[in-house]
Amino acid sequence: MRFWIHIAIILIILAVLALFNFKIRLFLFALLASFSLLHNRITQNYIGFELCTLLTVIATLKYGFATGIFVALFSFGLGLIFGTEPEPGILICLLASLLIVIVSSFFDSKDLLVAGMLSTLVYDLVISTFYYSTGSNPFTILSFSVTHLLLNFLIFKSLGSFFFSLI
Repeated sequence: MRFWIHIAIILIILAVLALFNFKIRLFLFALLASFSLLHNRITQNYIGFELCTLLTVIATLKYGFATGIFVALFSFGLGLIFGTEPEPGILICLLASLLIVIVSSFFDSKDLLVAGMLSTLVYDLVISTFYYSTGSNPFTILSFSVTHLLLNFLIFKSLGSFFFSLI
């Protein structure tokens, strides 16, 4: 019980500091995004819900390439640790997350939805190709890609501007 009180105090202090410092705000949102992959470990179903892509695109558009790389590696890396068992595909996922930064860096902030969807599409193509070439179930690959594209469209369309203004 005492441990959770300490955690709560630390989170409150970080939240107050986040009001004044975008780096802390970005760190907290990246942590939140990484937790969005936790459902993979719990359900063992790879539904394409995650917030890492949204945060990576926003960080790249708002703060630049280097910040986008940090957010991509931190949120996807930690998220993959939370959400999956260690496997060779984790490295490919991290490399593909860097493609999100590269793709979104060609866009302006007013093109958040387009940058997000194109980044998602490129990410899915790389990940799907890798898993298909390693013998994964094509139905699983297709269901992930379809749900990932649809859910990211909904996330970018409904939450994109809101998160962009918060970060």
